[in-house]
Amino acid sequence: MNDFDGLLFAIDGDGDLGQRVARHLGIEPSPHEIREFEGGEHKMRSLANGRWCPTSATPARTGRPRPATR
Repeated sequence: MNDFDGLLFAIDGDGDLGQRVARHLGIEPSPHEIREFEGGEHKMRSLANGRWCPTSATPARTGRPRPATR
């Protein structure tokens, strides 16, 4: 039994971090798809209905510095 009733998206490259977080919470990662575009752009789309529920995503661990946000 767990207390987490939301969605967890494991979006890291190999899925290891997201799988470990999900296992710790006692849940399965939520289904999603990732599309990559030219120039390194990408988008993630949930395949689960996340309307009106808490949602979390584990970040990718690429070893590359992140671009600054403003």
